Amino acid sequence: AYRRWLLREDLARLNRCVPKGGRLLDVGCGIGDIVALAGTIGIEATGLEISPDAVRYAREIRGLDVHQGKVEQCDLPSASFDAVSLFHVLEHVDEPISFLRAIRRLLKPGARVIIQVPNFASFQARLFGSGWYALDPPRHLQHFSPDSLRAALLAAGFQCETEEYDSFRCNPVSFATSLMPDSANQVARASG
Repeated sequence: AYRRWLLREDLARLNRCVPKGGRLLDVGCGIGDIVALAGTIGIEATGLEISPDAVRYAREIRGLDVHQGKVEQCDLPSASFDAVSLFHVLEHVDEPISFLRAIRRLLKPGARVIIQVPNFASFQARLFGSGWYALDPPRHLQHFSPDSLRAALLAAGFQCETEEYDSFRCNPVSFATSLMPDSANQVARASG
């Protein structure tokens, strides 16, 4: 219930962007939280994830339709999804434009791609500078402002309708961890 509450923003966005009975591909789906939640609002969801352990868990424990692999090499059929979601994925990608072109191949005409990334032009990024938690080196390979994300989408052949929003799930955590970076290290050491 707690995880569902945290993901409610993403679920509301999917509900607005994907037609009832439509097909969604959640790229970087992890253990399939979005895939599972999309099914609760009448969206047929498939996941794509590179981690074999996460895929195994999503399939075997949760019974979800999750495939393993990279989007550039997946064998999913072209033009088969009404939407693709990328929740905190694009910042981890080496070549975002070729990645976005591979996403575009999977979309039906008029379909949408839903992208959530840390905003490099945000107040938090300016406030904390090199101490901003969402920089997250070396895991985050790219950083996007609304303008640079729009430019990447246009370069990949998308038409852009962008909506900038603040994430209740991500912003407080990023702010708190930027203020107290050692607290994240303590949690990591205690759980690792």
